[in-house]
Amino acid sequence: MKVTAVFLACAILTASAGIQDLCDYNIEQLSLATTCIKRKASFELKVALAETKAQVQCINDSCAIRKLCQQGKLADVLPLYYTGGEIWELEDLLEECRPWSPQEDSSVLIHS
Repeated sequence: MKVTAVFLACAILTASAGIQDLCDYNIEQLSLATTCIKRKASFELKVALAETKAQVQCINDSCAIRKLCQQGKLADVLPLYYTGGEIWELEDLLEECRPWSPQEDSSVLIHS
């Protein structure tokens, strides 16, 4: 039982760290990541993403992410807007859609 709890805590912390990286992305990286995420997302997640964008009064995804990042750690902020399942899907998609590190030069994305 304790092993399971420790494993779950580690998984949540690891996933939360990945999602927090979004706050360090430049506009080009955010655009690439959000385009990929929306292309692969379930219908339910697409609806939730659109609703969040409206709630934070943004017309594009980069603006919405910036506003969420301004509210605090994304691990704490996302549950205010998304269900647990939507957060897990978002984290999984971010891993698929993030082939670079936030500190990596974005020109590598264009030429590789």
